Amino acid sequence: MAEQVKEWLNRGQKQMEIPLSDQVVVITGAASGIGKACLRWFAREGYHCVGIDLKFGDHQEYKESLSLDLKDLIICLEECDVTNYELLHRLIEKYEKKNGFIHCLVNNAGEKLLGSIDSQNIEEWTHMVNVNVMGVLNGIRCVVDNMKEHKHGCIINIGDVGGRKTLPHHTVYCATKSAMEGITEGVRRELCEHNIKMIAIHPGAVETPSFTRSVDKSIEKKDNEWRQSLHYGLLQPEDVARCCLFAFQQPDRCLIREIHLAPLEQDM
Repeated sequence: MAEQVKEWLNRGQKQMEIPLSDQVVVITGAASGIGKACLRWFAREGYHCVGIDLKFGDHQEYKESLSLDLKDLIICLEECDVTNYELLHRLIEKYEKKNGFIHCLVNNAGEKLLGSIDSQNIEEWTHMVNVNVMGVLNGIRCVVDNMKEHKHGCIINIGDVGGRKTLPHHTVYCATKSAMEGITEGVRRELCEHNIKMIAIHPGAVETPSFTRSVDKSIEKKDNEWRQSLHYGLLQPEDVARCCLFAFQQPDRCLIREIHLAPLEQDM
């Protein structure tokens, strides 16, 4: 019986046997907010981190802003639009040739543009759909073949509590996060036989540059007044990053399918 218990405990430890510096974690939307916090937390653990975003500015200044001892860390920054599948695929291939496959992809790149359904610019709708839906699909498509070949891998999609509970002026944004939730569940069912984990992290309101953005300044004013009313404040990007790291570091036998988190005083 003791041997059987030992076998159960040791089953599926492949991830833990690979040196952290050889495990490649790709994080999209890494220039700021949740993505930057994820890169900081994964890098601090010793993972080989690749941050992707449209622009990082000065790369050295960005790395120094992580407040980490960079001497022994592997942090690579790549400027790429996640809606451009061909460019993203070539970038991912570059790291797969060096490291075999991407061990974890954090699909964080997203756009949140608020507006009323009868007045919001349709180009904003298209942009959110392209980044929040097609960007997620592109990322999955780029890493999935090698993950299947290695029978190992993890994909974390950063969703939103709004994927289930729509707020006024958030209709299209919430619709994109609802689509992402459906994508996560569908891909999970397709890939579970290949030992690939699909994880959804659904935060509520987070203190990021995209907390409230709208050409309608009355919407931003209302959101900022609500933020100021919170005694404990909004979630911080680090709160979400810790959830991502925790979910990824579980033994291979354990899949945390989704995590919902929100500010203490957020009632939705």
